[in-house]
Amino acid sequence: MDWEARWKNSRFFAGVPALKNLQAGCTRPPPEISDREGVSERIPMLQQEAEMDVNQIWELERRFWLEGTPLYEECLHDEARMIFPGLGILDRVSILDSLRKAPRWNEIEMSDRDAVEAGDTVFLAYLALARRRDRSYRSACGSIYVRSAKGWVMLAHQQTLLD
Repeated sequence: MDWEARWKNSRFFAGVPALKNLQAGCTRPPPEISDREGVSERIPMLQQEAEMDVNQIWELERRFWLEGTPLYEECLHDEARMIFPGLGILDRVSILDSLRKAPRWNEIEMSDRDAVEAGDTVFLAYLALARRRDRSYRSACGSIYVRSAKGWVMLAHQQTLLD
């Protein structure tokens, strides 16, 4: 999502009625708005904040591959679902149960990364190569994160086996 769309979807934009007339493709707010103190300077800051959120979500995604149950208990949405080859569709309770039995990965490489933002929701898509001492695993992955009172939490994750 480009910075104009992020700005238009931000809490700042929603709080300024005249900004609702901003047309798609504009690179600056209307003159009567940009003349207000601090508005023009706030636009790049909103873009930087959005990029920071996406970077934090990518880091959280990496941690889900490498860390254990405590991270999942803290950062997995109460209504989360995951889909894994050979396991099918898992709810939060099943996800946590399966983690207690499975060894974690030692290393994860995420390539062809793509992130799509829509308000308080972010979708990540990527190719994963995970390794641990006894095996490697390649998959195409998708994850959905939503912003909650405790920060970004994973709502859904899906893996398609590539090898």
